[in-house]
Amino acid sequence: MYCPNCGHYNEEDGAFCGSCGTPLRRPETAEGEPEIMPGRPEPERQSARDLSGENGRGPVSPVPGKKKSRKIWIILAAVLVIAAAAAAAVFLWILPRQEEKRYNALLEEGNRYLEEMDYDRAEDSFLEAIAIEPKKEEPYVSLANLYLDTGEREKAKEIIAEAKKTLPEEEQKEIEKLEEERKGELDGEGTVFVWAVEPEIEADDIYYLKETDSKEYPYNEMERQMFTDYAVIKQGDSYGLIDSDGEILGGMDYEEITSGYGYYLLTREEPVYESEYMTEMDSYYLYGDEILPAVAIAGGAYGFKGAFYYCDGLQNIFDAYGEEAFGPRTWTEPEDAVPVKASDTVLENAMDAGVNNMDEWLADLPGGYGIYYGDSMATDFVYDACGSQSDGLLAVEQGGKWGYADSQGNIVIPVEYDASWTQYVPQNGNAEQDYCYAASEGYVVLVKDGVWEVRDTEGNPVIDPGVFEEIRPVYDGRCWVKQNGLWGVIELESEASAEENPPEEEQGEESGLSADSSMEEIRDQVLEHLNESLGENGGSYSIVDSETTETDEEYHFLIRYAMPEEEAEEIIANGGMPSANRLVGEVVVDKAAGTAVFEPEGGEREEWQLWENNDTAEDSADSGNTVDFSGEDLRNIAAALGVPEDADAEIRVEGDPTYWDAAGRWVIRVSIYQDGDYIAGALVDCETKEPARDIYKYSP
Repeated sequence: MYCPNCGHYNEEDGAFCGSCGTPLRRPETAEGEPEIMPGRPEPERQSARDLSGENGRGPVSPVPGKKKSRKIWIILAAVLVIAAAAAAAVFLWILPRQEEKRYNALLEEGNRYLEEMDYDRAEDSFLEAIAIEPKKEEPYVSLANLYLDTGEREKAKEIIAEAKKTLPEEEQKEIEKLEEERKGELDGEGTVFVWAVEPEIEADDIYYLKETDSKEYPYNEMERQMFTDYAVIKQGDSYGLIDSDGEILGGMDYEEITSGYGYYLLTREEPVYESEYMTEMDSYYLYGDEILPAVAIAGGAYGFKGAFYYCDGLQNIFDAYGEEAFGPRTWTEPEDAVPVKASDTVLENAMDAGVNNMDEWLADLPGGYGIYYGDSMATDFVYDACGSQSDGLLAVEQGGKWGYADSQGNIVIPVEYDASWTQYVPQNGNAEQDYCYAASEGYVVLVKDGVWEVRDTEGNPVIDPGVFEEIRPVYDGRCWVKQNGLWGVIELESEASAEENPPEEEQGEESGLSADSSMEEIRDQVLEHLNESLGENGGSYSIVDSETTETDEEYHFLIRYAMPEEEAEEIIANGGMPSANRLVGEVVVDKAAGTAVFEPEGGEREEWQLWENNDTAEDSADSGNTVDFSGEDLRNIAAALGVPEDADAEIRVEGDPTYWDAAGRWVIRVSIYQDGDYIAGALVDCETKEPARDIYKYSP
């Protein structure tokens, strides 16, 4: 046994260590652990601490079988590691292939949904593709284009930012290209749009007609499209009227739709018996939201305003016809720019000169068109054709290409586009004639080499070329577009217009005004508006109470303007006399409607809403129905229609009043019968009790 003191090996039966004399005893060992057998080689010398074991009572001997157990566990662990590695290898080889397959399927799926215009599902597919492969560029680009095409500019900017943050720089080429090509839209220079009517309408064409109302405008002011609440839709050989909600009015039963006297004229394919008139009819006209038999359209030249030309100043061919032909002079100097041709001489007497057709006389004048504005020519006579001013722009043609000029003759949109509008014009012998759509609501529709786009009236891009196959003018914030061979309606709203035009229900609420507000409260709001919206140059507007007048229907506020000190000092420095409180115009407030209209001297008219008019159309109609037509009123209406005073005629007020949007007034039908036969009729102004322009005159 070993000496516990010095470690010397002693015989088993010894009582004391032969080396140091320490008493010997058999050491206690862990349960199950055998003693160290005699004859075992002496271990290396260790300290008493190392040899004493955990309990300090001697060395702990290794357990027989433990090494074997460890070996088994090591072998098992190795097997498990190898198996796991093999499984991982297989998994890592298969998974990427599965993910790649799924990624490609999602891209294909997203593009298919785009073709089907299922934008929600397309978005989901591209987003899932990004989740699988966040380091690949294609789904980011597809998604950004989708967002821009559907008017979601902020979403497009967010996904582009995410792409630029996630993708390596070398994988951002297409993203950078997209940013460059669609910069206007991303920067907010373009217009946000949403689908008001999904593109699902089949049609050969949807378009607007040329203005032809010679009673309302001089001929120079009619080279633009006429707007009603309806566009013309053509399907094969059939025509109809369609509104901006995609609803067709009165079916597709017409073989032709033209314009005349300010109306859409519709001709049926087959005549229809109209019991009211006891005859078959095939001609109708659009009045408001109704298609009515064409028996109440004014004939002749009622309200005729002629056409302008230039000869040592602005001239009107109207003056060459005399009162015998067209009645008293009705034309006035135009406020807007007008296109004119030049004549060497003033046309003194049209009849003596054999001028029976004004269109032909104007067309035969040599030279081109120029733009007349104010009191002089703004351009030379350099244009082959020129449209009417609309939204501050005139369409001009040179060498078969079109562009747009402002009132002063400055080219705003280059003369490099094609005609955007071709139609058959009855006044032109039903020959096909090219035009350019006039600007409307701040937008201009353009086409070049069959590729359509939209710009604003300052020339900035709004809808990039090629987004839609065809585009029509904007009305009421909407326009017809063609995509994938189908027609739909988009609703436009720029950020600027969204700020300038809050939702309808919010307009007028901030002022806190109502029809019951005092004149002083209304005056203060008028001043606040003028100074906020028009006082950008540093000047200020004021209203003198003593100059304010009031009627039962209106307030009249005379507006004075005080120029800023800097401007006054500059005038004085130049030897002039500044105006401290100059009269600049008048604001008229309609008590019932809550509207304010500013008529500045030499400036542009401005209208805004002070408070909401809560009167409904039904209320207004009821009010119109209560109009008390006296016997004298009815006789005056009959006389205006040419009905003899001694005629045994019955005069009826029929139906309910209808609001005439174009004229801004309520009218009601008055019909005149003799022996049960309809002999005359008119739409009568409910306020003035005089015939409106839709008149069917009596003829014996």
